[in-house]
Amino acid sequence: MNAESVPTPEASGAFVYPQLQGFRLPASITNSSWGVGMAGVLVDFTPGEVKLVLEGLVSMGTLVEVHVGGCLFSGEVLFCERREEGFETHVSINDFDESGLRRTPRFPVSLPATVFASDLDSPAPATIVDISGDGLGIEVPAHLTVNTTIAVESESNVALGIVRYSREISPLRFRIGVQLHHIVNKEPAPAVHKTRIGLIGKVSSRFTFGSRSN
Repeated sequence: MNAESVPTPEASGAFVYPQLQGFRLPASITNSSWGVGMAGVLVDFTPGEVKLVLEGLVSMGTLVEVHVGGCLFSGEVLFCERREEGFETHVSINDFDESGLRRTPRFPVSLPATVFASDLDSPAPATIVDISGDGLGIEVPAHLTVNTTIAVESESNVALGIVRYSREISPLRFRIGVQLHHIVNKEPAPAVHKTRIGLIGKVSSRFTFGSRSN
């Protein structure tokens, strides 16, 4: 990567091109070797590729993550040249990870969950940290074996899947990638209806009734 490919500190600021045509979705790109991200606007896409206008030059072949609309995806810079409005940049959408599994954009979240797996002596507390169309990213306090079947219970559903990777990110904290196969939605708890007699009885029990004397 040449020097022009590294964003300056100003690159993290607001970046708006009112004269641009297209989506004009605020976006940014990052690279593991950069200290800050580079701001830009997503203006168009074709299958497998997005078109952005960035505030700086990025070398062709640079691997980046594109952040847009609260989600992100990985890609490679295919084209980047200066235009009047900025640097027109084309980035591939890499739909497959290193193992050949299809990947969709991930939405970062922070949701409490409980994990059930044969590697665990008992259910373990977990945090769902990202969600995509075909998988989950979770953090748990124990290593899980790759290809182990797993159930992840959240407030709204139970997700059934297979562990695709398990990586320690700090002591007793592991990042787990789960390929989803089934999602079972939780049924709402049935409402408890009190009968009229039961309700009256409950209210009446607070008082003492005696027979009237004539």
